[in-house]
Amino acid sequence: MTHQSAASQGISRRGKAALTLLSACIAWFIVYILDQRLWWAPMLFYICLVIGLILLIIELRKKRKGEQAPAAGLATTTSQTKQATEATTNPTYIDLSTAYRPATVILLNNRYEITEKTAEGGMAVINLAKDHQAKTQCIIKIPRTNTPHEPKINMEKLTIEAEHLRKFNHPHIVRFIDLFQYHHMPHLVVEYIEGDSLLNTFTRSPADEGLALMWAGQILDAIEYIHRLGFIHRDLNPGNIMIRHDNTAVIIDFGTVKDISAKDHPETRNYTIITKPGFSIPELLTTGHADGRADLCGVGNTIFYLLTSTRPRLQGNNTDIADLLMSRQVSERTAKCIAQAMNMDPDLRFKDARAMRLALGV
Repeated sequence: MTHQSAASQGISRRGKAALTLLSACIAWFIVYILDQRLWWAPMLFYICLVIGLILLIIELRKKRKGEQAPAAGLATTTSQTKQATEATTNPTYIDLSTAYRPATVILLNNRYEITEKTAEGGMAVINLAKDHQAKTQCIIKIPRTNTPHEPKINMEKLTIEAEHLRKFNHPHIVRFIDLFQYHHMPHLVVEYIEGDSLLNTFTRSPADEGLALMWAGQILDAIEYIHRLGFIHRDLNPGNIMIRHDNTAVIIDFGTVKDISAKDHPETRNYTIITKPGFSIPELLTTGHADGRADLCGVGNTIFYLLTSTRPRLQGNNTDIADLLMSRQVSERTAKCIAQAMNMDPDLRFKDARAMRLALGV
């Protein structure tokens, strides 16, 4: 503050000195006109003129620099104000139905940082995220908003899925971590399982029978567990099963899970049609009536795919399924069990997951 005041006073004195010297020039010029015998008058005239002009030029340059400095400062302030305004008006929540690459880190629920959008299903967008509290990676599912039906439906389904997952505690079922609301939308957080699904892993070459049966036993164990709790999955297929680093299978998608006590009413069409190309469950495409045997059909479809790398087709009682599998060096016992599980008629399948496990010997 003191430095700026002194500079201002110095410039003022310089300006006053310049004006005084220029005034003196006029005075000496008048003196010389009145008495030309005063030879020294012109010398003083020129001396005052030169010094006055020099001071005047310096003063003008100082003023010009002073005007430019505030202008630059104003430009900087304007830019900062614009950035602050944009930061305030731009939403911190981005619709993750589109590609998501935030310019700055945004922590959801003061904990989760979304790093990548990995998939988009019919109901939700799947995102890879960092859990800054647990220091691990996780998956965050967010309801899709860009769907033909009311987004509220997806929000309700995701909330129901979270409520079901919260009740499950099984080594072959994806682990529930958190459910929170952000911008009035539910966000479901589950464990991240590094790797790929069975569907993508065996697209070109089939799995070894022993390995496929080991995974079948683990999946059936998880299915038996949720059936005991009163739920059915309804959408078991290789795309919903991941393999951990320790070579264990994990069911990851529970968006179609249903409480068995909540009966469907096909006569009013008040039931969900669940379809997956090549892996659909017959009764879920027709009447909507389903019990635990629908999941056994899903397990059968999955093992068939693992052993053939082809999607099964719905046809009759699937009597030719066993022959097809045995032609590919699958054991007769395994082939017949898979064919029975895949039967179009639920009454001709195994009665429950335990019975299918015993039949497979897993």
